[in-house]
Amino acid sequence: MGKMEFGFHASAGGKIESLPQKVAAIGGECFQFFSRNPYGGKVKDWEEDKLEKFFIEAKKYNISHYFIHSPYFINLASQNERIFDGSIEALKTDLTRLEKIKASYVVTHLGSAKDFVGQEEYLDLAYARVSEGLKKIIGSAENVPLLLEIAAGAGSIMGSSLQEIGFFLKKFPQLGGFCLDTAHAFASGYDLRETSQVFSFLDQVDDEIGLEKLKLIHLNDSGGKLASRIDRHRHLGEGELGLKTFRGIVDYFKGREYNISMILETPTEEGLLEDLKLLKSFRG
Repeated sequence: MGKMEFGFHASAGGKIESLPQKVAAIGGECFQFFSRNPYGGKVKDWEEDKLEKFFIEAKKYNISHYFIHSPYFINLASQNERIFDGSIEALKTDLTRLEKIKASYVVTHLGSAKDFVGQEEYLDLAYARVSEGLKKIIGSAENVPLLLEIAAGAGSIMGSSLQEIGFFLKKFPQLGGFCLDTAHAFASGYDLRETSQVFSFLDQVDDEIGLEKLKLIHLNDSGGKLASRIDRHRHLGEGELGLKTFRGIVDYFKGREYNISMILETPTEEGLLEDLKLLKSFRG
């Protein structure tokens, strides 16, 4: 078995230096966070002394993998130049901040094709727009630590299928890879309720994207039903998926020499404690 570690999305609350201790106190072995206000606004540089304290604390608690989630407003498919350019700059900013804090990857959604709905071959136009945005983000870089996350697919949201994510990862091999969210995948139509379905889906990830491109998994039970396109996170075993899904994912990777980080994005601290204990019991 490779290294399998569990963590959760944590809030810095303006105190980046306290994040490792906060994560470790609940039992986290890795974590995800927003590097700036996810709703927008001015981005404030981290103070050097706080960064140094962060590195000391991360080493103290043996946390080496942490991930930045991009802001909520990202839309690389927008025809509005302010939104499109702002999305590109926001992701570039997070990639710069990733280097400063030595994070593993930045995670992002692609955005919505709603601006193209009604136009002939609107999906082709939306694909071209996203490709334009990704090309500007990548520039001349050979490796860009940016992960594309699968979406639940409400409305005209892009990236709700493995084929769509795979299209962009194949077109831009410089990108870091894929982030699987169990609640999003289920809401977009992938049934993961049985162990056999989990194994089959992950084999499909290997076929469509390449398992080596799967760098992060968001472990969330789903408040939305299968193919509902509803993005609602629930604690493990408290949603439509059930515990077989999460035991199945752990079992799949237990049988492989593969290093993977898994992040909970579930609602309450008390629930997170239970979720982490459950996952560690599955891992054994």
